[in-house]
Amino acid sequence: MLHLEEVNTVLVIGGGVMGPGIALSYARGGYMVRLSDISETALETAKKTIGSQLETMAEVGEIEASEIEPVFGRVSYTTDKKAAAEGVQYVVEAIIEQEEAKRALYAQLDAFLPEETIIASNTSFFNIFELMPDRRKPYSVITHWFDPPHIIPLVEVVKGPETKENVMAITVRMLERSKKIAPRMEKYTPGFFVNFAQKALTDVADSLVKEGYCTPEQFDLAIKSSIYPRGVVLGVFQKADFGSNPTVEGVYGVRAGKGFFDYAERDIDELFKERDRRLFEAMKFAMKNINDKL
Repeated sequence: MLHLEEVNTVLVIGGGVMGPGIALSYARGGYMVRLSDISETALETAKKTIGSQLETMAEVGEIEASEIEPVFGRVSYTTDKKAAAEGVQYVVEAIIEQEEAKRALYAQLDAFLPEETIIASNTSFFNIFELMPDRRKPYSVITHWFDPPHIIPLVEVVKGPETKENVMAITVRMLERSKKIAPRMEKYTPGFFVNFAQKALTDVADSLVKEGYCTPEQFDLAIKSSIYPRGVVLGVFQKADFGSNPTVEGVYGVRAGKGFFDYAERDIDELFKERDRRLFEAMKFAMKNINDKL
């Protein structure tokens, strides 16, 4: 059984839109990273992109300037997948979103990877567990990154029907070490957490605009000045708790001491004050961006 401390090298396959940022993130987490693509040109561009991203991260204070060189030096580049795969314990597939391309790559990797090497797919919607060779299924997982991956902290981690628990645990810890937030989804559903929820909101927005209820600008203004910044502080379920909505799961929320979350040991008045402090902070940032349009 593979253990977390045994993982020191990551192979990222795909040097296009997502691959460089994923490679940078793991390198920042201390891992040696091999970035592979069929195109030398793509790799040259990826190398420049990673250098530029690191410079920007230092400019905004996300990293120290002294970190640029060591992080940059942890990433190597190659068009030879087989050679790049030698000795790696973790592979990230970040190629084009085409089912047959992914299936072909998994079969290719299966031919030369040790059985317990973990394969993580960056797919945003495919059920890759149906595309994996059978013996790979216990060691496969979805890690759905968001663009730009070196900035957005969320990486959705999705378990397949046969995925081993230690594969999930290793994946989450590697992402956390790389300064990512990695919520687990215990079984596959199209869209995972965010895209599934975002599609519902997008469908509502599209319907309201098409039926003449509002303009795109007015809809965005409403969302950006309410549920988006509030969501940073409270999310969905804790927002319901603070609303003390008795129709949700039959519980009464913060004032009753228990809702989706347990507040029994908390000073409730102070909890509401802290909520307000954080909401004021989030709303100030939101208003700055509303008034200073991108």
